[in-house]
Amino acid sequence: MMVSCNSSAPFGATGTNAAGTLNFQGPGWGTAFNAPIPVVAGQTYVIMISNWFGTAGGFTINFSASTAVIFDNIPPVLQSVNPVGCNSTTLTFNFSENIFMQHHSNSDFTLTGPGSPYT
Repeated sequence: MMVSCNSSAPFGATGTNAAGTLNFQGPGWGTAFNAPIPVVAGQTYVIMISNWFGTAGGFTINFSASTAVIFDNIPPVLQSVNPVGCNSTTLTFNFSENIFMQHHSNSDFTLTGPGSPYT
């Protein structure tokens, strides 16, 4: 069930805002902002973004005004470990999803196997 849709097409920021009063706005009418979306703890919501202008400008999603906690409760799974090249001392680790790592060092990782552990 759709709870909010904004395709009003103004240039610049769009989305939800405390000043918004509508929840459904079509192309060419309405305002840039919809009313805030009241969410219920434990329910799952999907955010769909459609760039119907077809430009490559990109977008930014900002949840700073929200009290919601956004998380991924399915941990990544190691799918493969591959050497970068013949006789290489470097390995590539492939996981089931991208992993954001703001700060890390080589000592954060340990590989266990024959003749190991390797750091």
